[in-house]
Amino acid sequence: MKFGQYVRKIRKTRGIGLREMSRALNCSAAYISDIERSRRNPPGDELMSKFADVLGIDRKLLERSAAVSRDSIQLDIRDVAMRKAEFAYLLNRKWDSLDNSQIDELAKYLNEMNANLEDSR
Repeated sequence: MKFGQYVRKIRKTRGIGLREMSRALNCSAAYISDIERSRRNPPGDELMSKFADVLGIDRKLLERSAAVSRDSIQLDIRDVAMRKAEFAYLLNRKWDSLDNSQIDELAKYLNEMNANLEDSR
């Protein structure tokens, strides 16, 4: 689901009016309406956090939806270990050649690794 559609769905589900949302975000109702109708791109980092707070949802859910809307995913690698940056670059290079079974295999591995990390906490 595109970012704007997702925001609108959550906003309406939560019973938050457009004017109420605009006051909480300190921006115009027209701006939010344009975002919800995909006339504008998803907001930047600071406003994205405010959207998440006002809607009462995890920012990562909004970021995922924003990535779909932008047709791209951005990774900030400024302050990460070189090995992580190399992995991101490798994944980007191989992206178009991955088939569904390879994607499923990678996703399964990453999900298992994530579950193991959560179990150890």
